[in-house]
Amino acid sequence: MVTSIFIAFDNLGFEEKKALKMAQLFLKTYSATLAKGKAISIEPRTAKGIVHDFLIRATKSTYHDLLKKGTVSKKNSIMLSLEDDRHFKLDRPLRKALKAHIQEWIETSSDGPYNYEVQSVVFRLAGTGSIGVKHEGMPEGIPFL
Repeated sequence: MVTSIFIAFDNLGFEEKKALKMAQLFLKTYSATLAKGKAISIEPRTAKGIVHDFLIRATKSTYHDLLKKGTVSKKNSIMLSLEDDRHFKLDRPLRKALKAHIQEWIETSSDGPYNYEVQSVVFRLAGTGSIGVKHEGMPEGIPFL
């Protein structure tokens, strides 16, 4: 959220000082809300409206359903699907570099007992706001969300 504040203020031409004040206000309000001790999780029985509906659908969904929706079988392997409007194919050099980087991270990470292997990668649009906005200092060919 704080990143979005800075990006929005920059794109709208506001002073950096104003963006900083807004980010500080957000963090102060957010931390005060958390300090009030609200529920630490959202459950279908306590949620309402669209969140309730989403949680009910999610509890009925299985791992197999999720894989079937987001992947396709290709040449005896599973690949991420490009059927989703938010998924885009990466050019070969970037795809190869990204797969190698993620695989190296998996093999060298001490965060957990990972024994995964990267099968495929896609560019996925996520979130709202600054999608597609080129930012200063961003190298060419690197997707940014």
